[in-house]
Formats: sequence, structure tokens, C-alpha cells
Amino acid sequence: MLKESRRLGNDHKDIEGKFDLSPSLVADGMDYRSEWGVTHQTPIQEFAHTANMVVDQAFDAVAGTLHNKQRLDPNVASNARSKSIFDRRPVRNQWDSGRIGIEIDGAAYLFSRKGKMSDGRAMRRVALMLAAKLSKNKSWETYELSGPDDRESLSGQNRPVAVFFNTIKQALTASQELQSLCEEGDSSMYENITIKCLSDGIPHEMTLDRNQRRRYRGLADGYVDPTRGMLLIVQPSDYNEEYHPPGPAVGAINDFQNIVAQASIEELPTITLSPRFLSNEGPLGGGWDQSGYQKSATYGGVEPPKGPTPWIMRDFTPPAYCWVGNAMSFDFSRHIGEDARHLSNGEQLCYLSRVILTQSVMDESHCWHIYAAKDCTHGDQRWDPTSYLYLASTRSASGRPTRDLIGKLLETE
Repeated sequence: MLKESRRLGNDHKDIEGKFDLSPSLVADGMDYRSEWGVTHQTPIQEFAHTANMVVDQAFDAVAGTLHNKQRLDPNVASNARSKSIFDRRPVRNQWDSGRIGIEIDGAAYLFSRKGKMSDGRAMRRVALMLAAKLSKNKSWETYELSGPDDRESLSGQNRPVAVFFNTIKQALTASQELQSLCEEGDSSMYENITIKCLSDGIPHEMTLDRNQRRRYRGLADGYVDPTRGMLLIVQPSDYNEEYHPPGPAVGAINDFQNIVAQASIEELPTITLSPRFLSNEGPLGGGWDQSGYQKSATYGGVEPPKGPTPWIMRDFTPPAYCWVGNAMSFDFSRHIGEDARHLSNGEQLCYLSRVILTQSVMDESHCWHIYAAKDCTHGDQRWDPTSYLYLASTRSASGRPTRDLIGKLLETE
């Protein structure tokens, strides 16, 4: 049944009916449905399938967190009723608002079919696009306007954003990507972006004079001022895999912790994009689920979650926004290619290629939403644009949906 539901043949028009996860099915006694809180939400927002859409959603999660306009986390209430430490779930406090985590995995799918752009380049491109949106005062109007005086202040100079990369080579490559983005569109969008290596530290122009710092509980209360600028740290990792030969990034954890600590002192928000600490298969990698409840890693998509992670990452957990472009893939490309050669003109062959996950603090109950990507080819070797089908949602308290759960959902007809 699973293979049939992944590969749809010519009868692709009935695909939507194969995944009717209505409330009546949720109460059918299946343990995995009650364990994961499987629901089918209506209406569901449009799936973010382009880089601009993902950047917009990530920005909303960042701005909503900084200005305390995110949706209520259901885990706050459940933790208050909990009688056991094993039932407690990680939640973010108001003094954590200046340290925000974002997970974007499989960024290459946002630009084209997998393979036409490397994940490393796609991630740098998304990071720079997000930095450009963060730097524009106009982007913040919805969250910071309360009167005519605020509108006047937002019309002034835009805010600086420092974008940090793990290595010097990545920072240089990002500078070239920034130049490419400037040539493709409005270069003024990127004029407030500074690209740095993780070991460089915070730019001097973004630091406060000692007399300007708050003397009373500014640091203790986690106070940050996004109008003064922001830090965006892109894929900090203790193991560099993008360039050959791969190897450990010596001092990356210390550099990361130093920047986060300095940013707190300087009252600057820090956004961490797709951290990959302990991503290598070293002696400490794998086997220990540090969170106490996650069955699948929040960052990196590893099953089971790897640990231990740097203690400072607790301040960035759970992420404010997640977009996972390939939570589960189905490789039928060879068979599809053979079948496509026998299609006559006008005939169409469709199949499910992968599963995508999203989550945001701006969504009701912070649910995980599960989508499937549908690809169709024609007898004349044309490919239709990928379409996306909403499958189901799961509650945040159960953690990120695993491949085992996704497989069970796909088998449900």
C-alpha cells in the first residue's frame, strides 16, 4: 500500500482522497494517532515552497518572538499541570527572546529541483535574503508601530545585520553570493549587511559605550534592542563537511559561545540558523536523546537525536521556526524514467517524491505540519511544477514527526 500511495501512475487526480485524515480517523483507536495528536486542520495556510515565502515566515517568527506576539505555547500550561519531570517540555521564557533558533534543512529545494544548487550555496542565499529583510525598518512596521511617532522613527536609517559563517572560506563565498544578489535585484536591500567569520566577533560599530549600557537588570532580564542591529549566525558547526577534505572546526564552539555572550551584554538579538554541532559521527555523536522527549532531532533531522550539545544551545531550543525540505524521500526516479519513455503525448505520470515539515511559533498550538511533494512528468519529457499536498498536523509536545510516523500516515487511505 505504501508503494502504491507514493507512486500514483496516471490516476493522479484521486491523490487528494488518499490522505483524508479527518477527525473521525483520529479516533479510530490507533496508538500512534493519539500518541502524536494527529489532526487535520482546516483551513491550512499556503505551504511555503519558495525561498521568499520561507524567509517571510522565518522573519515573522523572529519578529513575533522579539516583540512577544507569538502564539501561546501549549507546553507552558501542560508543564504547570505536570507532576513528573519526565512530562515536562522545553519552553522559551521572555528573557530568552533575544536568542532565537531557526531550522532550515534542504534549502536547495527552495530554488529548483534537488541537484541544481548545492545545499551550502542555497543556505547562504536564504541567510542573506533573511538578513536583508531583517535590516529593513519597513519589514518591522506590523510589530513595532503603535502611533505616528513610531512610524516617523521607522522611516529613518535601517538597522545593521552582521551575518557570521563558520569558516573564512564560507564567509568569502558568501560575499560573492551577496554580490550576485545585488546584481540580480535591488542592491540597496543588502547595503546594511556585514559578512563576518565566526571568530571575528561583533563589529565595533554595533557595540555600546560602557556609559550607554543599562545598569539595572538589562542583562539579567534578557533585554535586547533590535533597532540597534542583529546578529545572524549561519550553520555554526564543530565539523566542516562542505569543503574537501572535511574536518573538525577547531574553536567553533568557543567562538559561538563568545559571540552569544557578548551579544547579550551589548543587548543585541542573536539568531542562529540551522546549527550543526556534533554533526559528525565522532565518539560523542549519537545515542543520547538529551531533550528527554524528542524522537527526532529538532536541529539537523537526525534519528535518534545526537548529544550532548553545547550548553548554550539550550537558549535556542525549541526553535522559533522550522522548515525541513526532505524529512523522507522516495527514490523512484529510475523507474519513473523508464515508464515515462512509454507514455504517449498528453499522458502523465505522477508520484510522491518527498515529505516536508514546517513549524512556527506564529501557528496555533505550535503544531508540526506535514506536506507531501507531488511531481508529474509527461510523455514528451516535460515536468510540471511540483505541487504540495497537506497530509496532517501533530502536536508540538510529541516532538518533531519521525519517519516512522510519516510512513504510517502515507499508508492510511
